[in-house]
Amino acid sequence: MIKQFLVGGFDENFSYLIINESTKKAAVVDPAGNLSELISFVESNALSVTSILITHGHFDHTEGAPEILKKWNATFFVHTNAEKRINRLPTNTSFINEGEVIPIGELEVTVMHTPGHTDDSVCFHIKNKSDEGAPSIITGDTMFVEGCGRTTEPDAKDLYESLQRLKALDPKTLIYTGHDYGSVPVSTIEQELRNNRFFRSENYEEFFKERFPK
Repeated sequence: MIKQFLVGGFDENFSYLIINESTKKAAVVDPAGNLSELISFVESNALSVTSILITHGHFDHTEGAPEILKKWNATFFVHTNAEKRINRLPTNTSFINEGEVIPIGELEVTVMHTPGHTDDSVCFHIKNKSDEGAPSIITGDTMFVEGCGRTTEPDAKDLYESLQRLKALDPKTLIYTGHDYGSVPVSTIEQELRNNRFFRSENYEEFFKERFPK
């Protein structure tokens, strides 16, 4: 189960709980902004927070980690490239890379390294079917509903390639993004193939023109 929280923060940020209901184990994803509702949900449902998962090292996706770490003895998971981006890493940091699996109770969360917005950007892919009967992915700022993350011209090719990987996922995959920028808070790969102009780009040249219009 993925529980979405609109926490505000820098710019309409989302934070998440990944919950394995049978074991009551949970992971907090991208803690930021006002985390009171998330914390209340954990406490009222007697969940055990074992992990903090970070999609990338920008402050608006990490600033709430100290608050979570004060309450729960959780492991802080971040991509290896974030070591140079985050000034104060917790002592219980675990660096992750492409293809690694993070267990949350009986759930398996697979790391997809998706550079382009930043070189430490990752998505967290849960292949187990959710309560809605589909796989799920938390994309951070790699992609948004009907959009994609900021990038620089030198990094645009990386972002394009990362989006190609996401396009290839099961069309029913539920997409949970880092910010509430789209017309709906949760989308699917199938919907984005219809509605996301960056997904519809047939090649890198088209993508580049969409990302950097003159």
